[in-house]
Amino acid sequence: MPFGCLAVRDGRNLDNIYDVTDKYEMGQVLKAKEFCELCMAKDRQTNKVFVCKKFLKKDGRKVRKAAKNEIQILKMYVIP
Repeated sequence: MPFGCLAVRDGRNLDNIYDVTDKYEMGQVLKAKEFCELCMAKDRQTNKVFVCKKFLKKDGRKVRKAAKNEIQILKMYVIP
């Protein structure tokens, strides 16, 4: 899962870079960390702006585990 946005409301996981770029127009990098980058992302249909976390392929297992943990935590929250 090197690049993905989680669409919590409709229950879809966009795990493939092509799925993500089909739905979102990726913008500038807001912040770069060791395992990920935060990027602006604009929904192509609604023009709503979101932040997308792009996981880098530095250490596959560590990054994958961190991403899965973060997704599990985010799924617990109801986003208004």
